Amino acid sequence: MDVLDVSEPRACRALGQQRSTQHKVPRGRDDEAALTADLVELARRYGRSGYESVHARQTRSLRFCPAL
Repeated sequence: MDVLDVSEPRACRALGQQRSTQHKVPRGRDDEAALTADLVELARRYGRSGYESVHARQTRSLRFCPAL
């Protein structure tokens, strides 16, 4: 890996990135896999009903727990 003598703000500006992306580690939720599986199942079952309809069905399910 080559190291260039460029400041972090200048490098981020050149790449079009926010500087915070260099410091924050992305985190997922503990139940993200279960929520993703539910969304895939609802999308498979109801087809092209739209994300609002799928979201409404998921919020009515017992497994949904919104982040506080």
